[in-house]
Amino acid sequence: MGGEHDLAEAYYERALAADGEDADHRGNFANFLALIRGDRERADACYRETIALAPEDAHHLGNYANFRVSAFVDAAGAEALYRRALAIEPDDGSLLGNFARLLLAEGRAAEGRELLARALEASEPESALRCELCFYALAHAPELCPDALPQLLAALRAGVRSPGWDLTANVARARGEGHPQIELVAALARVIADEAPLAELDAFTRERA
Repeated sequence: MGGEHDLAEAYYERALAADGEDADHRGNFANFLALIRGDRERADACYRETIALAPEDAHHLGNYANFRVSAFVDAAGAEALYRRALAIEPDDGSLLGNFARLLLAEGRAAEGRELLARALEASEPESALRCELCFYALAHAPELCPDALPQLLAALRAGVRSPGWDLTANVARARGEGHPQIELVAALARVIADEAPLAELDAFTRERA
């Protein structure tokens, strides 16, 4: 895999050498550095360069916000980026959902619920986004999606996953607030992130049967 990653990095560097002003190439390279290389310092610099080239691109702003949360636990920086992105694309389901994830994990329930409700309306059934949103509803706001668990289980059984999507802060918040099904919530978080097999949920689903 290391050789493939080296080839990919060389490709990105050639593309940027040919056109250093292409924000999409630079943004894709930032994603590669963050998600594949795990080089958070170079990724951060690359995201900053991307935003400088395309300050009104909601997609790049949202990617950088996600990175600031995952790599630096920078809630304030991520919030500012999400707000900039949503000012440009106010109905983007992914932006709404990702910002809701942050707010709900921070215990800012009122605004988090509002954004989550909007994201649910914008999402497609059985998509990875809907799977994540149903998790947030189950963990923090069950009244927004009473059938969140059946939807989640159906999507996961169909193979829907969000590999590497970090839900530990949301699990910790739900645990701190005394969620009555916290072990199920924690198991779902692991399966959604593709860190545990679907079979990990069997004990919980048998209890419901």
